[in-house]
Amino acid sequence: MAAAKITAVWRQNFQQEIFRLDTALFKFPLVSFDTEFPGFFRNTSMGATESTQYEDLKHNVDHSRLIQFGITVADVSGNIGGTWEFNFRFDLSRDLVVS
Repeated sequence: MAAAKITAVWRQNFQQEIFRLDTALFKFPLVSFDTEFPGFFRNTSMGATESTQYEDLKHNVDHSRLIQFGITVADVSGNIGGTWEFNFRFDLSRDLVVS
């Protein structure tokens, strides 16, 4: 199986890629997504309860800014119709980040 091409989406190509994604959804109706945040403020220890895992994840998401949203579309046979990485504005001098 060949690696799928990932399309980086920025302000400059947003309109064009939204149109391509919308068109792809007619043939590839299954959608998966991924989010990226700039680090973790709380690290969850191994063996933590589900409640603790949830609280730590929620804290990390609530205290950071989404920097990327990825979408992959596929058909019912598992054929991938495309992957898009939507990149959001991020300013290292203003936004919280954990290294």
